Amino acid sequence: MEERLIRVGITQGDMNGVGYEVILKTFTEEMMTDICTPVIYGSLKALQYYRDTLTDITEPVIPNVIARAEEAEEGRVNLINCVAADCPIAPGESTAEGGMASFASLEAAVADLKRGVIDTLVTAPINKHNIQHDGFHFPGHTEYLEACFGENGV
Repeated sequence: MEERLIRVGITQGDMNGVGYEVILKTFTEEMMTDICTPVIYGSLKALQYYRDTLTDITEPVIPNVIARAEEAEEGRVNLINCVAADCPIAPGESTAEGGMASFASLEAAVADLKRGVIDTLVTAPINKHNIQHDGFHFPGHTEYLEACFGENGV
C-alpha cells in the first residue's frame, strides 16, 4: 500500500465570513503542506477574491484546482470548486447564497469523507441562520455531522 500524507478536507464555511482568511493564512505557512495534503471544498472565485483582498498575506496561495479528492497533489493546496461561479461574495453580510454555498461545501466534503477519499475533516465557521433550508435543519454543522456519521463518528 502506498504511503501518503493525511488528506485533510477543509470546508469553506460561510464565504462571507472569516473562513477563507483563516484558510489562506494557515497555508501561507509552507510547512503545512509538508504535514498534510489539504483539499478545500469551496469556491475558486472566493479564494481568489480573499487572497487578492487581504493585505496581510505575504505569500499568495495558488490552489491546484481538482475535480475529485483523489487527484489531490501532496505539497500543494488543492481546491474542489463545488460552489456556483456566479455566487456573489459579500464580506460581512448574511446572504441566502452564502448559506447555500456553505452547505454545498459541507455536503461535498462529507460525501468524500464517507467514501474514504479524505482522511479527516476541518470545518470553517458557518452562519447558523443563512444555512437553514430544506436539506439542512440543524442548529449547526456539528449536529449535521452527527446525523451523517452517528454520535461517535464526530
